[in-house]
Amino acid sequence: MAPSEPKMSSSPPHPPPIVIEKSTTIIPASPSATRDLFLSSLDIHWREVHYNKRILFYPSNITTTTSCHDATETLKTSLSTVLVHYYPWAGRLALDSQGRLIIDCNNAGVEFVEASLEFRMSEISQEGFPMMPLYESLSRPVDHTGDRLYTSPLLSIQVH
Repeated sequence: MAPSEPKMSSSPPHPPPIVIEKSTTIIPASPSATRDLFLSSLDIHWREVHYNKRILFYPSNITTTTSCHDATETLKTSLSTVLVHYYPWAGRLALDSQGRLIIDCNNAGVEFVEASLEFRMSEISQEGFPMMPLYESLSRPVDHTGDRLYTSPLLSIQVH
């Protein structure tokens, strides 16, 4: 008996493109403390390195009674509630009167991006998970040049 031929996946060799459906700003559910938080020298170092990006994968638990839209709205509401207690994440980087880098806890909010893929993540994993191309495809580039450093959200969350 001849060995069977390996199955060829219908997915492309590279991760499919990401389509950004919607980007919104989520603010704390209730106004939080507005104050300045001074950063340590280690924190300030990260300004030059850029954001610490992470990608976490979780299986969907959307049921027939729950739509993807409902799940996304639940995440937004939960994030808004959490920001009341973790209010510095809703702030922005700023310079104080002495030129030191601080977090201005101003309730400006965090970025919440809704995106979609042309394929299911399980199909991409069958392709051997081309990690670097997948990572670069999923994590959007962040530009912190000039004044963007002070106007960009400290936290950005993207759901697929």
